[in-house]
Amino acid sequence: MAESYSEKQRQQRVPVPAERLRNRLDNLLLRMRIRAVHKNARIAPRKVRVLRDVVVGRPAAAVQHELGWHRTDAARLVRAVLNSAVANAEHNYAVAADNLRVVSFAVQDGFRLKRFQPAGRGMAHPFVKRTSHIMIELAEIAPSDGKRPVKQSAIETIAAADYLSRREAPTEQTVSVQHAAPPVESTASERDAELTAHTKIKMMQQGGEAAQRLRRQDKGGGK
Repeated sequence: MAESYSEKQRQQRVPVPAERLRNRLDNLLLRMRIRAVHKNARIAPRKVRVLRDVVVGRPAAAVQHELGWHRTDAARLVRAVLNSAVANAEHNYAVAADNLRVVSFAVQDGFRLKRFQPAGRGMAHPFVKRTSHIMIELAEIAPSDGKRPVKQSAIETIAAADYLSRREAPTEQTVSVQHAAPPVESTASERDAELTAHTKIKMMQQGGEAAQRLRRQDKGGGK
C-alpha cells in the first residue's frame, strides 16, 4: 500500500533543535510590547486622536512631561494610560522608564449613550454621548535581556514526611487564663440614682417639664 503524502512529509520532517527554539523565544521577548488599555473612557474619540502626533514615536518620559502641561481632559486620560503602561513595564518586566518609547497609540469607539435634549413646542432633539477605548503600547529603546524578574514565593515547599512530622510534633503553647471579676451588687441608693437620671433624660428628650406642663394645660389639667 502506497504511503500518503502526509506520512512521507512527517518522515522527512527535521526536528527543530532546542537552541533554535530558545533563540526564537529570546527574539520574541526582545521585541515585546508592553500595553495598557483604558476602556469606555467618557470622552469622544475625535478629541483623543488629536494627541497622536504628540505621543507616537517618542520616549515615554518626554511624553509624560509634555502631557502634564496640557489642560484638556484628553491629555489627562492619555497620560494616565501612559503611566499605567510604564508601571507595567517596570513591575512585570523590570524595564526602566527611561528605556521606553511609545510605538502604538490607538483610539477606538466605545459604547454610545443615547440622550435627548428638550426643545420647544413639545419636541426633543436626540444626541449621542460617545466613549473611547484608549490603548498605548511601549517598547524598549535599547534591547535588554528580556527576562522577567523571578518572584520569590511566600509559600514554603516541603516534603510530605516533613509536613507529617511537623503536624504530629507537640507544640508548646502558653495559655493565659483570665479570671472574670465577681459581679458587683448595686445598693438601693445607687439604683434610685440611676432611675432618677434615666427619668431626667427622658424628660429632656420629650421637651422638659415645660412641655409636660403645657400638655397638662391642653388636657384641662393643672395650671
